[in-house]
Amino acid sequence: ASESWSVGVVGFFWSGQPYSPTFVEKFDILEQEYQNAASKPFRWSIDLKAQKMFQLGGVDCAVFLKVENLLDNFNENNVYASTGTASAPARLPEVEQLERQRLIQENLFTLGEIDNRAEWYSSPRKVQLGFQVRF
Repeated sequence: ASESWSVGVVGFFWSGQPYSPTFVEKFDILEQEYQNAASKPFRWSIDLKAQKMFQLGGVDCAVFLKVENLLDNFNENNVYASTGTASAPARLPEVEQLERQRLIQENLFTLGEIDNRAEWYSSPRKVQLGFQVRF
């Protein structure tokens, strides 16, 4: 192979998937009334692959760079049904106050740390650099 470059860009845009919202206060409404009635936030990402081909001692070689989630977008893949976001569920004020007091007494975590579900978010930017030899 002669010396050459290749660059590829792949992206996706995914409109919000439906989910069934829940409410912290109970209403006399049939559950099926809210079946898939709300949408999760939309998701998107852009990936990049660049490659430089060359010969080294008569052998075809390449150096490549792969970047997943190039712009380091923070997608919410799952959400709390009570809020429609991945950051925190809805709570009645008196319940939230009791939880905060309990956490202060235990002095281990904050409410935000307990609500955090890292697996509900997309992966951060990932960069790979490689070398390829063709036989």
